[in-house]
Amino acid sequence: MSNLVPACHRCNRQKGDKTPAELYIGWDLRHRWSGKGTAQKSDTSGLSLRDMYLSIHEGVLGLLDDLDKVAAEIADRRRRDWFLWASPWTYHYDLGINYYRKRFAEEIQKAKAEGWPDNRPESVKKRSA
Repeated sequence: MSNLVPACHRCNRQKGDKTPAELYIGWDLRHRWSGKGTAQKSDTSGLSLRDMYLSIHEGVLGLLDDLDKVAAEIADRRRRDWFLWASPWTYHYDLGINYYRKRFAEEIQKAKAEGWPDNRPESVKKRSA
């Protein structure tokens, strides 16, 4: 499971088989580099592709740290189970991920503080006992 990250359907399709770091670097450079010039020679903005990559190197290292945290969270069975049985997670993509992050932030923080309580329906708890 080295390529597992939480993502909406649209982002997951764009991600494909890229690692999270490959995806981040590609997105960032695609949006900042005009495509003119070469990897070593400056484009019209004054930055070569190499310069741009070096400028985001620290960001990539931070991303890798964040990915380690996410991988640990994904590996936590109680957390995974809480998300699976949390209140209805219905998404309307036109509202955007930031809307849902804000909407569920308090609920997630509360569950985290409580150690990811078992919120499965009683009928499910009885079947697995």
